[in-house]
Amino acid sequence: MAQSKKVKTLTFDQLCASNKPVDILGPPQSVSVKERPDCASDENTFVHTRTGTIRFADPDAGDTHKATVTSLGSGFLGNFELGSVNQSSNKVGWSFSVSDGLLDSLQEGQTILQNYKVTVNDGHGHKDSIVVTVKIAGTNDVPVVICTNDEVEEDFSRSSQSEGEGDDDDEGDDEGDDHEGGGHCGEGKCYQSGSVIEDQNVDQSTNTLSGNGSFKFDDADLLDTHLISVVSNAGNLGTLTATLTDPATGVGDGTIVWTYTVNNDLVQYLDDSDHKTEQFSIRIDDQHGGVVFQPVTVTIYGAEDEIIS
Repeated sequence: MAQSKKVKTLTFDQLCASNKPVDILGPPQSVSVKERPDCASDENTFVHTRTGTIRFADPDAGDTHKATVTSLGSGFLGNFELGSVNQSSNKVGWSFSVSDGLLDSLQEGQTILQNYKVTVNDGHGHKDSIVVTVKIAGTNDVPVVICTNDEVEEDFSRSSQSEGEGDDDDEGDDEGDDHEGGGHCGEGKCYQSGSVIEDQNVDQSTNTLSGNGSFKFDDADLLDTHLISVVSNAGNLGTLTATLTDPATGVGDGTIVWTYTVNNDLVQYLDDSDHKTEQFSIRIDDQHGGVVFQPVTVTIYGAEDEIIS
């Protein structure tokens, strides 16, 4: 007579009771970083840091857990790192750091999101993930005029008589951060200058004396677009126009070309030992509160007039 055997039926949960999956606790995490203000003492040197902790549950007390991080994108700024997993308290810390200098390209109101996926693995094929978001916001950087030797003194006619004096006055009631050309964050100023001579190189179609110059400027905020205008001192005889020929939007410097004109009849009162100084300021506005003025000085030299008998 055959001997009967008892068969025990186990449920799925019972079979898996000794190897339950790891479960990360809590919702996705998020932190914010904001670029330091323009001209702050620690601008470009300050290091922004943020930290957090990810907690998880695992009924299998003997499991040894590992944590990894994956960047959900490319071109991220800064570094995101994980600490060692605390096996006894089921948690792992994370840290994010970025140098403020890396944030200079962000304009006022611009925000970028960097998402990092942190995964905890129990070593038995079970894992769970959470996303940590770092929100980085920019601040405004004022445009900066680039000074070179050529731009400090430009002479249309005779270099021996060119004067390099400029106008230190910022005219107009402008809101925002106003800076003299090249004087960003307390740095030295730079000037543009030129000259014209009575009765020389006169445009016969308009009866005007004229000349032009150019200079470059930079804006760390790569998305900024700029408005160009000219402020003229009272009493100037001539006019100065400025044109943006190469925008500073994106990587690379911007270029501004300026042209001075004056009616030759207006300068006939000057004799060959006289001169008159005309002063202007070219205004560069980044449309986010940052304004810089580039002084331009033009000297009009007189000439000896023929004596009519």
